Amino acid sequence: MPKQISALLIPLTLLAACATPPAKIEPTPVLADAYTQLTCPQLAAQYDEAATKLADAEKRQNKAVAADAVGVGLAFIPVSKFTGDAHEEVALHKGQVATIRQVQLSKNCVRLATPAS
Repeated sequence: MPKQISALLIPLTLLAACATPPAKIEPTPVLADAYTQLTCPQLAAQYDEAATKLADAEKRQNKAVAADAVGVGLAFIPVSKFTGDAHEEVALHKGQVATIRQVQLSKNCVRLATPAS
């Protein structure tokens, strides 16, 4: 019986170690203080930069998720544990995008950047 339990727990443990899809990553809280003194055009530029970085990090994270799916499927090895993933970057840039958007709204900026999808 203990061997059967171990045989079930090992794959579950490996799956838990896999990279998280970007959509399931929560944003890191970012203080608005860094953005409140900026003008609306400056906020738009900051938003565009953060959104571009977020899109890049999400692409890398999606690649890590795909690599883990193949690695676990073939050899029970979550590849991202050895090669790394972009989890922290995705969370940071999500937080930046959300905070900048909130500051833009609070300042009634006319050009609100389109939210990253």
